Amino acid sequence: MPSECGLCQQMADLRESHFLPRALYRLAREPRADDPNPIVVTERRATHTSRQVMDDFLCAACEDRFSAYGERHVLSQVARPHGVFRLRDLVRQAPIVARGERWEFHDVSGSQEVDPEKYLYFAASIFWRSAARRWRCYGQQTTRLPLSEKFQEEFRQYLVGGSGFPDRQPLITPASVTHQLTPYQSSA
Repeated sequence: MPSECGLCQQMADLRESHFLPRALYRLAREPRADDPNPIVVTERRATHTSRQVMDDFLCAACEDRFSAYGERHVLSQVARPHGVFRLRDLVRQAPIVARGERWEFHDVSGSQEVDPEKYLYFAASIFWRSAARRWRCYGQQTTRLPLSEKFQEEFRQYLVGGSGFPDRQPLITPASVTHQLTPYQSSA
């Protein structure tokens, strides 16, 4: 039965949307362990489980949008079991622009394989999802990220393609490191 999609706000058949992409849950598994499932911690307990945090929230077009504009690219570069970590390897090939005793900043702007905009979109999608609804999590409802309605709408507009990234950037991302950062200030 059609309901309003959380992102595009159009009436559509909603899909069982994951809070985090399904592939991340698969990557969190430890196949050599007695119980390969990740450990999930809630207010009531900590347990191994294969259950994923999901709810009927987005339409098929918006699910596809999240995949095309960020998830697919980011997930192709995240750490894998046995030490393979494509993003780390790509970043280490880029020029170092600042270095501390235990850290380095690399300039990936010249890389054709690292797309900071896709990382920004992916991070913003998770940030927005955590503020946009209370997710079902193992028989409980999660707490929503406290974000003003105005700022939440700015993120929704960015994610649906109706505007650029919100002016007051509360996320530090590869794209924002090279830009002037402004402190986070809630307008709530």
